Amino acid sequence: MSKPPSRSVFVGNIPYGLTEEQIKDIFGSAGKVMSFRLVYDRETGRPKGFGFVEFPDSDSAASAVRNLNGYEIMGRTLRVDFSNDPGGDDEQAAPTNYAPPPPNGMSNAPLPPHNSSLPPLPVGIDLPAGLTCPDAISRTLNTLPPAQLLDVLSQMKTLATTDPAKATELLNQAPQLSYAIFQALLLMGLVSTEALTGVVEQASAPPLVSAPQYAPPPGNFPPGYPPPPSHMSGQLGMQIGTPPVSGHGLYPPPPSQQRPPAPQPPPQQLPDADALMAQVMAMPQEVIDSLPPADRAQLLALLCRIPAPSDLTMDHTIGLLGGGQLGQMLCEAANPLGIKVVILDAPSSPAKQVNAKTSHIDGSFIDPEKIRELARKVDILTVEIEHVDTHVLEEIAEKGVEITEADGKKRMKKVEVQPNWKTIRTIQDKYLQKGHLAKNGVPTAVSKSLESSEKDLLNFAKDHGYPYMLKAKKDAYDGRGNYPVRSASDVKDALEALKGRSLYAEKWADFKKELAVMVVKTGDQGDSTIAYPTVETVHEDSICKLVYSPPREVSESLQKRAQEIARKAVGCLWGKGVFGVELFLMSDDSLLVNEIAPRPHNSGHYTIEACPTMSQYKSQLLAILGIMPFFPNSVIPSMFPATIMLNILGGASESSHEDLVKRAVTIPTAALHMYGKASKPARKIGHITLVASSMSQAQEIMNPLIGLAGGIRAGRKGLPVPTSHFPTALPIHFPLSSGLTKPLVAVTMGSDSDLNVLKPGLSLLKTLSIPFHLTITSAHRTPGRMTEFATQAASNGFKVIIAAAGGAAHLPGMIAASTPLPVIGVPVKGSTLDGMDSLLSIVQMPRGVPVATVAINNSINAALLAARILGTSDPVIFTRLEKYMKDMEVEVVGKAGRLEDLGFEEY
Repeated sequence: MSKPPSRSVFVGNIPYGLTEEQIKDIFGSAGKVMSFRLVYDRETGRPKGFGFVEFPDSDSAASAVRNLNGYEIMGRTLRVDFSNDPGGDDEQAAPTNYAPPPPNGMSNAPLPPHNSSLPPLPVGIDLPAGLTCPDAISRTLNTLPPAQLLDVLSQMKTLATTDPAKATELLNQAPQLSYAIFQALLLMGLVSTEALTGVVEQASAPPLVSAPQYAPPPGNFPPGYPPPPSHMSGQLGMQIGTPPVSGHGLYPPPPSQQRPPAPQPPPQQLPDADALMAQVMAMPQEVIDSLPPADRAQLLALLCRIPAPSDLTMDHTIGLLGGGQLGQMLCEAANPLGIKVVILDAPSSPAKQVNAKTSHIDGSFIDPEKIRELARKVDILTVEIEHVDTHVLEEIAEKGVEITEADGKKRMKKVEVQPNWKTIRTIQDKYLQKGHLAKNGVPTAVSKSLESSEKDLLNFAKDHGYPYMLKAKKDAYDGRGNYPVRSASDVKDALEALKGRSLYAEKWADFKKELAVMVVKTGDQGDSTIAYPTVETVHEDSICKLVYSPPREVSESLQKRAQEIARKAVGCLWGKGVFGVELFLMSDDSLLVNEIAPRPHNSGHYTIEACPTMSQYKSQLLAILGIMPFFPNSVIPSMFPATIMLNILGGASESSHEDLVKRAVTIPTAALHMYGKASKPARKIGHITLVASSMSQAQEIMNPLIGLAGGIRAGRKGLPVPTSHFPTALPIHFPLSSGLTKPLVAVTMGSDSDLNVLKPGLSLLKTLSIPFHLTITSAHRTPGRMTEFATQAASNGFKVIIAAAGGAAHLPGMIAASTPLPVIGVPVKGSTLDGMDSLLSIVQMPRGVPVATVAINNSINAALLAARILGTSDPVIFTRLEKYMKDMEVEVVGKAGRLEDLGFEEY
């Protein structure tokens, strides 16, 4: 790192497709971005691949350096460091050891002059003995990510379009380049072999030369080019891993220099089409969207040709260690798939209650002999709880378990363990887990192994301060095995509470929220991971109480960052399956991994309803069977805008939860899951998941259930039963006849002197039975209150905002700049310019910040416009508007008739 912290940070290795807005969004996770400056080459005008981000303070800059150095995006890893001289010379401001990346992955060598013939190309590097040029080119291309392959093709396309003669000369001089481009086209599936054959046959360049060493005999493949996978060969004319034109002699790539022939090594199998497809499927959506329409269409067509795995099987029997509620929901996911699950746990455990398809094993899931008995009956072993005997699992996976064949002969049967026993053993020891994560670049809180002595605990405090958390390394969950040490006076009590256990201390994490991400691991490669959405978890008494998806008041960029960190954490482990990753969101918006569960997790229960076609339990099954499907961006999306999960914990009596359960089943958008477990105080006996069209709607429906759960807790802990769990509600200004319980329209003014102007509109909202919230927010006198009102308007359930203002009339525009909701401005007539100043101020909003407006002092039309906006999605309000218009017509017709009958003098 550079020496002095400053407000400016250097950002290097920037992908050339990354926009300024995306960079600001990424660095916004560290603090408010004041500016970003991309550095350009003075001679060519092209970006140099680095720039500078300026923050308002050095703490934000330090957070960016600490948390975003190594950030991976679009196939590159960002270099983030303190700027040596912000605002000064660009080259001097960059770190001394930084070399700018070559543009678009191309060589740093200067391009040949545009108006002259190409100079001779330099001699290439020596190839290892026995390795041919085609083999080397193919191997290199197979290691490139699809985005870089497309970039290579795009560069050549540009050259061919702007200077075809130069492109032809380049290809004639360097047939290796022709070969590489053809291979890239084939690998991406963007052209068929027939098309390339036509190009070669029609070329007017030097005649094709015959090269026996490259021309394969019928049915064989040239040296260095293994046959394509059987399930891909011939698809749409595409032959993966073969020369561009089978049976034709393309310009053979000349050797880089003369050397004696070396013995040919056995051909190596190149990555198959499934691996390539996995790379393509992992392409970020922004990269796909940035492609030209024709290229994007070709890529999407490639994605549609996903082959079924050649070894797809659902006949394997899964053995499950543990039969609690997680096992129960795993079996519920397995049943419709026809997957057999054999359970090792006590008789009548929750999982066994819902699975009668097979015979199970009664006993303890930590009993070595029972585990071996289970292994003999199954093909794969997995866990519902990580507190198992990993030494037995290692033995079964590496050496096998003895079985007796039908003929009486004995043999050893190896059984696959997923996730790998090494992963389970690492996660069992939380201190070992933290060390493994830190070694692999995953951010975690500072921790240190301690002896059970007062001296060690006091020394840790000297280094890291109070408070800190003293933790047991093993067998700790739901707060058990943790003890907060807030001062020296807590040391003795902490040692007594965790007596006899191996301990470590962890620096206090002053987090503002707890987040979680479920991650599916599909293989041993680090990038073989798929993330579910980031969620917010709320704990009470050290037990998960609520899960919110999406997390409240957490930016999309932070949610994405949490997914990336969670995938990185799971990617450094071994084996396959579903993992729950718990994270701390710190006060500076940095993220720390708290711990990982190598199994389905409480924070992922919501996926049963939110991701109904791919819950965490279905993913667990498909992942360990090796048949997990691909997902764009490696993310499994939620199918609902908002989801809340509430755990049901046992109360003081066995029936304490009955009212909560009865209330839950009356809600059409809520799903109740009871685990078949006897109710005991603080025991998880079920959960409720609720889906909704918005978080405000979900919270409104869930709040009564949260209140009942709070009453159960109060009874369990001997506390006064709360009279109301709910936060103070926004006032609604009249009795509701429509059954609505939340205001839909927010009406605000800059001063109470504007109220008389708004009263006619408010009366009309009452007439139409549209609930509203009325308040005062001055753009000039209370700017903070105004901004808070606007930014929280959507989450409070408002659909439309009416804002009245006179004079400068900044209020409607300032609100519109802080909310995506429609804003209607009511210009108020003032004492000097008759309201024209207000009207013109509102209608002159800049592009991108729309405000609808009405005539001066015309709050009636503002109310009607708000009602019409609501009526587009609410048939009840729409019907009321139709009646209002009809009544208005009848009133006018009646007046006209009376005028005609009486005459103007008597009217």
